[in-house]
Amino acid sequence: MLQLYQLIYRATSGDSLHTSAVALDRHLNVGKDGHIESLAFGPHMEDLTSTVSAAIAAILHGLQVVQQVFPDSSLDAELESRILAWKTLVG
Repeated sequence: MLQLYQLIYRATSGDSLHTSAVALDRHLNVGKDGHIESLAFGPHMEDLTSTVSAAIAAILHGLQVVQQVFPDSSLDAELESRILAWKTLVG
């Protein structure tokens, strides 16, 4: 599991929840001359769309696995419609 964590979760979280040089770098506002001008604390909105899209994709793929392990024909159409709706949103 550690390898999966390092490969997938840590990379997709942008190291934002981990104490590391990259995580600390997210809290610095650096000027054009490369010097630290100020500290920044709060949510970062730059990658929100891609982050939410990736989360939705992960949830839908996970639901597909659950559907295969615990088949229930009444959920097939619902899951398929959600997948198509997500695909329409992301283009």
